[in-house]
Amino acid sequence: MCKMAFVTISEDEGKTWSKPVNPPTLIVGAAKIWGQRTSDGRFAAVYNPSRSKRYPLVLVHGDDGKEFRDMRVVHGEFPYLRYPGLYKDIGPQYVGFGRMGG
Repeated sequence: MCKMAFVTISEDEGKTWSKPVNPPTLIVGAAKIWGQRTSDGRFAAVYNPSRSKRYPLVLVHGDDGKEFRDMRVVHGEFPYLRYPGLYKDIGPQYVGFGRMGG
């Protein structure tokens, strides 16, 4: 999972990868997106579901890493602008996990 909603899939533990595609149900702009296998073998993704804003921060989960469901808001408030700049925006846009589901 990458910026601009590009997704690649590996069916052989990362030896080869599919061509990048944009799933129609994954609505993401230029903010970061994070996807990860959880300790129970399922998958989770955290991102901002907007093409123009970097909020709210949501989490979805799924069984196969291809289809996700049950969107939940993780952070829905507007934090202050931490870094000024032309392409900076308010919102909880920088995501990442340590160990999930552990």
